[in-house]
Amino acid sequence: MAFMHRYINILKKTLKDFIGKLALVVSLLIFGFPAFIGKSKQKLSAVFCVLLAFTIFVCSGFTVNNYYLVKDSRETAQTTQTGTSGIETTTAAGKPDLISQLLPNNSKRAYPEGMLEKYKTVYALNPDVVGWLKLPNTSIDTLVMQGNDNYHYLYNNFYGDYTGAGNIFLDYRDKFNGLSQNTIIYGHSAAAKDQEFCDLNKYKSPDFFIKNPIIQFGTLFTDYEWKVFAVFISSTVSSDDNGYFFYYIVPEIGRSKFQGYLNQVNQRSFYSTGVDVGYTDKILTLSTCTHDNDFSGHAVNSRLVVMARLLRKGESKEIDAANVKNRPDFRRPQVWYNHFGLKNPYINSERWYN
Repeated sequence: MAFMHRYINILKKTLKDFIGKLALVVSLLIFGFPAFIGKSKQKLSAVFCVLLAFTIFVCSGFTVNNYYLVKDSRETAQTTQTGTSGIETTTAAGKPDLISQLLPNNSKRAYPEGMLEKYKTVYALNPDVVGWLKLPNTSIDTLVMQGNDNYHYLYNNFYGDYTGAGNIFLDYRDKFNGLSQNTIIYGHSAAAKDQEFCDLNKYKSPDFFIKNPIIQFGTLFTDYEWKVFAVFISSTVSSDDNGYFFYYIVPEIGRSKFQGYLNQVNQRSFYSTGVDVGYTDKILTLSTCTHDNDFSGHAVNSRLVVMARLLRKGESKEIDAANVKNRPDFRRPQVWYNHFGLKNPYINSERWYN
């Protein structure tokens, strides 16, 4: 595939640059060191200073190269959108040659039956594309991928290049043609402010939610709109919360388990939204890392979660602000209560398991 060729070319260039710099270092060691040895300690020290400075130069070069690789991955396969219709035209910023090479072969690509026309170009570049996610008044406006597991796109971009920043992706267990009961999408946010899901933090504010309650997530086959109903943080290590953690990333919940699942969500929600949810509703779950529960000497592995349900036919997109209320007693992990010397009001709550 084209992105693999691109990866190989980057690797060749990086190795070539490294070998050239390594050769220069070896030359300095072979020819420079003997020239100074035995003359004076000052000149010997000068050699080490030169070598140290050059080593720093080489390392900084790799750092800069990695920065631009990450930056390039964020510019890759960008599209322009119009309203809720999703992609209007597709381009790949900085990749005109690659696209021109692939477009003539589009007719040879076996597209899934019923796939929307607007996705065909990006699908030709990478058939792991499953849809598009956009959150109004945030920086989140991006393609969504799906791999064979939940690890590949955690660290690899649209073209398959390893960047560490990864790409927004759908849980590998989820269906996107027909939708699972719970559609789960992951992305990074904790490591840097420019990471894809950083702006999910805006939904911690009820005021932001009131003005931006609708999320757009459409698949290759259908455009959908979703109404946010909960925003919460959940710890992911049982030892941080009395031997229990809420496993919210379940594609199919089950009718008998649904109310217990919803109770766990409501306990943790920062504020009530006034948006009701039933078993027959489809749910969208956006999940990202957060350090909100970290304390000095104790990092708590946690996730910030924004949940929405599919907008019902004929339902208003507006939110009644009178129904939105802060919940200062929302559930935290046990370590939070321990840190502040407080009693955990949820310590005897029923646990939920799928």
